[in-house]
Amino acid sequence: QCLIAGGGSIQIIPLLLKLKERFAVTLPEETIFLHPSVEELANTIADHVQLSAGLRESSNAIDVSKEESMQPTSIAYGKAATVDFGPKRTNIPAIEHVGKRAGQWHPLSFGQEQMYILYQNGKVSSYNMPYILRLREVRRDNGVVAVVDPKVVLRALIMTIECQGSLRTSVRVNEASMATEQSVLPVEDSAKCIEFIETAVPDEQAAVALVTDEQNSYEFDLEKGPQLRVHLVRYGNAVSAQDCSHGNQPDEYLLLVNTHHIGTDGWSMTEHRRQFLHAYKVLLASPTASLKNVFPAPLTIDYIDYSIWQRKWLVEGGEAAKQSSYWRNELRDVEALDIPLDKKRPVVLSDRGGCVSVRMDMSTIDKLRTVLASHGCSMFMGTITIFQMLL
Repeated sequence: QCLIAGGGSIQIIPLLLKLKERFAVTLPEETIFLHPSVEELANTIADHVQLSAGLRESSNAIDVSKEESMQPTSIAYGKAATVDFGPKRTNIPAIEHVGKRAGQWHPLSFGQEQMYILYQNGKVSSYNMPYILRLREVRRDNGVVAVVDPKVVLRALIMTIECQGSLRTSVRVNEASMATEQSVLPVEDSAKCIEFIETAVPDEQAAVALVTDEQNSYEFDLEKGPQLRVHLVRYGNAVSAQDCSHGNQPDEYLLLVNTHHIGTDGWSMTEHRRQFLHAYKVLLASPTASLKNVFPAPLTIDYIDYSIWQRKWLVEGGEAAKQSSYWRNELRDVEALDIPLDKKRPVVLSDRGGCVSVRMDMSTIDKLRTVLASHGCSMFMGTITIFQMLL
C-alpha cells in the first residue's frame, strides 16, 4: 500500500527497520517491491523467521540481504514488465565506529558535498530543515498550572544534540588538499551548537508570522556554526503561573527548531523531534536527570561513521565504478527529450517559485498506475519523473 499510495524508498527504510525490530529479520529493500501487499509481506517474514530459527539457533537475527538465494535482482510488475535492480551488491563492508574524533577532520559524505556546493553558491536558506511544535501551559484540576519552562526546553535540546553528532558538525575546505571536511565538536560543547532565542508576541497570528519568516529566511554559517537555531515564541495574556491562578488564560508557545540539510534530513528531524519530546517529558518529571537517565542506550555509530564507510566502499572498494558502468550501459540508447517550453530555462537554477495543488480523479490515477506498472515503476517514480521533466 505504501508503494501504491506514492511512497518511495525513504518511506520503505523506516518500515524495514520496524520489521527488523519487531521480527528480528533484516530484509533487503527489494522485499517490499516483490511483496507489496500485507499478506504477501507477512508470509515472507514468516518464512525468514522460520529459516532464521533453523539456520542460526544461537542468533536472534538473520541478515537475509547477504543470502545469495534470497536477493533477487529482478521483479515483475504486472504481466509485461521486469525491473532490474542493477548490479548485485555483495560483500558490503560493515559500518564501524571510528572512535574519539574531537578536533579531527574527516571527509563529507557525497550528499553533504552536494549541500556544501549549493551553500557556497548562495543556496543557504533554501535547504533549511525546520520543525515547529506548539507547547501549551496546562491548568490542573487542583488549580496548579504546569508552566512551560524555557530552561528545561533548552536542556532537553542540548541532550538531543549530545546524542546526534551531525548536529555538532562544522565544515571547512582543506586549503592543502582542497577537499571538503567535517569535524564533530565534543559532547561537552553541545550547548555551543545552539542559538536559543526567546520572544513574546501579542497573539498566535503574530507568532506564526514570526516563525514562518524565520524558518524560510535564516542563513546558517556551516563553517562557524551554531548548527541549530531555536526560537521559543510566547503568546497569550498570562506572563506567569501567578497570572494564570488569577484567571488569565495560560500562555501558549511556538517552538521553532531549525537546522541545515547538510546535517540532517526529514527522517532524522522526525527522530530529533521524538528525542526532544522524550527528554523534555523526563526532565519535567525529574529535573536532575542525567543524559544516561534520559537516553540509556546511546547510538553506537553516527553519521560521520557512515561518511567514512561510504568513501571506503564506493571509492576505495570500486563500487562507484561498478554502478556507474552499469547505468551508462543501461542508458546508452536513451535519447534526450525535446519538449516545447512555455518559458526559457534560466542559466542558473533558482529556488523562486510557489506551491500548486493539483487534484486528479480516480480514473486518471488508475490509468497512470497501469502505465507505470507496465514499465515496472512505482507511483513515486512516475510522478517525480513527470515533475522533473516538466519543471
